[in-house]
Amino acid sequence: MIDGDNLKTNRFKATALRMKTTILAPRIFEKKIIYEHIENAKPDHYGELMLDLCHRTGLEVIKAEIEDMDFLRDTAMIKI
Repeated sequence: MIDGDNLKTNRFKATALRMKTTILAPRIFEKKIIYEHIENAKPDHYGELMLDLCHRTGLEVIKAEIEDMDFLRDTAMIKI
């Protein structure tokens, strides 16, 4: 059986852990961009796409998700 002091201690530890995780977690922001090098928007060119996005945006791009492709304009809407 857990007495009152142990219950308070466990609640305090759980709260501290949540706060620590929230404060120390890396901030990840999402942006949607229109990308003009549609040839890099193929699955087998993912590495080239990531390097190009990092170079063009100056951001540390963790992942890229192609949301839409416009073949008439040769562009892709990409969420980074």
